[in-house]
Amino acid sequence: MIYQKVIKESMRKYLLLILAVAAMVVSSCGSYKRTAYLQDMKANERYPVSTENMVVVRSGDKLSIVVSGSSPALAAPFNLVRPMPTYDPASGESRYSVKDTEDGPQYLVDQNGNIEFPILGDVHVGGMSLTQVKDEITMRIQERNLLREPIVQVSFVNFQITMLGEIGAGNFVINEPGVNIFQAIAMAGDLSDNANRKDIMVVRTEGNERIVYSLDITSKKIYDSPAFYLRQNDMVYVKPDKTKLDSKAENIYRFFTMGVSTVSMLSTFALLFKVYSN
Repeated sequence: MIYQKVIKESMRKYLLLILAVAAMVVSSCGSYKRTAYLQDMKANERYPVSTENMVVVRSGDKLSIVVSGSSPALAAPFNLVRPMPTYDPASGESRYSVKDTEDGPQYLVDQNGNIEFPILGDVHVGGMSLTQVKDEITMRIQERNLLREPIVQVSFVNFQITMLGEIGAGNFVINEPGVNIFQAIAMAGDLSDNANRKDIMVVRTEGNERIVYSLDITSKKIYDSPAFYLRQNDMVYVKPDKTKLDSKAENIYRFFTMGVSTVSMLSTFALLFKVYSN
């Protein structure tokens, strides 16, 4: 009878141990489901790629445009932005000198989508990509035979995105457009453990409206979202995961399950040792 009682007690301890281990496994699986990216993508599978990531120029954008070529003297007038009046006391004449920014000539796109470009005058750039702006200015220079084989470089000056919430918050200036949500997250130092990866908000201004997109970075469907590629002045807000335990409670839970497992295991070994020693 005593032997059977010991065996039953041992089986009960084993059952407690199995339950504790199962709890730890379930907990780890739940943690994986909350934190892993692109969970439904498989290795060695092929997925179609959307190339529709063109960022266009909008009113209020600032563009850096530099024109160069084989003849620097002929290209120089295209890079003169702001003539500043100066007074020559010796001659009594007013003259103009030119000041540029450290990053080169910059142009503000007005509400009609135009910039005032030296020599060429008003150039409509609203709704164009940077490549199209470059081609437009190049074509106008060539049509008027102002510079042979001009080299035009165009880039955004004030292209920035704002990151808030469970991520490295701040404003991030982007030199080249076409940044996707994963690249933005990497720039910010990745998400926190408490981030809700299934509902990341991207707030975008379109004309007189603000549109809110929800991104689920745990699924491959994110590639089909209009907000996968970020645009200038997008705001990304990463919500906290409401279903996840706070860090303090989670640590207590982990220590509790580990303690139960350890006690169960030691008790079982003690009982077995007692049985076999008798």
